[in-house]
Amino acid sequence: MGCQMYHSSNPSPSPSRIDYLNSVDTTIMGSRNGQAALYLWYSLRKKGIDGIKQDVVHCMETACYLRDQLASHGFTCRLNDLSCTVVLERPKSMKFIKRWSLACEDDIAHVVVMPNITRDKIDVFIKEMIRYSEKDGRTAPSGPDSPLSMLVDKSWGGEYSLPNSGEPDVDYNANPK
Repeated sequence: MGCQMYHSSNPSPSPSRIDYLNSVDTTIMGSRNGQAALYLWYSLRKKGIDGIKQDVVHCMETACYLRDQLASHGFTCRLNDLSCTVVLERPKSMKFIKRWSLACEDDIAHVVVMPNITRDKIDVFIKEMIRYSEKDGRTAPSGPDSPLSMLVDKSWGGEYSLPNSGEPDVDYNANPK
């Protein structure tokens, strides 16, 4: 751990494009300011263990809901065990990708379900994804070893869904939020 400082008259670091974040990083070796760490500490202290547990359960249940909604509408996707990150086929529409700030790499995208994500928001996401897919088409695997092709590889762990793989396996009305 350490600290590095440089004067603003020095040239700034060259921006590096990070595809999976859908962002450009202009910091020195991915550094971040200390304010984010203080805010994280404050949030953890304010929520407490029970509040953090509630957030984790909400995120994991909501990620299952997203996976099942994608699958029931024919989209290839995967949710690994004990994860809140849903990996899915990359939408073709850049407008859709930018609107939802999707992190994309090659022929896949991923959604990290955070505590502020609701089922209503997911329903809007799904409706828009369907609309853009009908307009722009669907992404096919870019090759036999592409991330989308590998999405069904059992070595990933967790459950995956291929188009038209069946009904959701969770009763979402059993414990409405």
